[in-house]
Amino acid sequence: MRQDARIRWFNVDALYATGVLIWIFVVWSVAFYIASEAIRDESAGVGGNSSLFACAIATAGVITAFSAREFLGAYRACMARASGDAAQMHGGAAASASEARPMTKLGLLVTLEAKPGKEMQLANFLIDALALVEAEPDTAAWFAIRIGPSTFGVFDAFRDEKGREAHLSGEVATALLANAPELLAKPPSIEKITILADKLPEGRG
Repeated sequence: MRQDARIRWFNVDALYATGVLIWIFVVWSVAFYIASEAIRDESAGVGGNSSLFACAIATAGVITAFSAREFLGAYRACMARASGDAAQMHGGAAASASEARPMTKLGLLVTLEAKPGKEMQLANFLIDALALVEAEPDTAAWFAIRIGPSTFGVFDAFRDEKGREAHLSGEVATALLANAPELLAKPPSIEKITILADKLPEGRG
């Protein structure tokens, strides 16, 4: 990352800013040379060089003021370009990651209430259902959960409606409906939901 940042300095704005700094150095070198010669002449008794000394310093100061403005403009443009490149790079990486793994868009939230004394049987039923879900290629994620002492739930995630409908008509749903009279205190609550964002294990999205 630091190497990339250093490489970005080699652009027009960076070169211009460097050139301005060199220009300021040259201006002040000349000004100091003229000022030192003026002082030497004054000390040798040659008059009239005080104005030359003042003029050299004042001219260097004026040139430096204008040059400093140019330098700051080039420096800011350089940093803005570097920041823009970094943002574009991160944005591109995020876009590539998004394209590499399609996001899950749809889901199911199922709530199950066990009959008194049937809690363990319902829990075992959900654990055993995992083997059936593993055979569903369009089910991106599946979680069997326990919400309370007798309340259980299932959350599923899918990339499209086709996958969701296939799950609703699959073996898990068929087995659940077949065992509902024995295990459930009331019909299961099935809600179709929309997924706004996700984070799934790599390779499972």
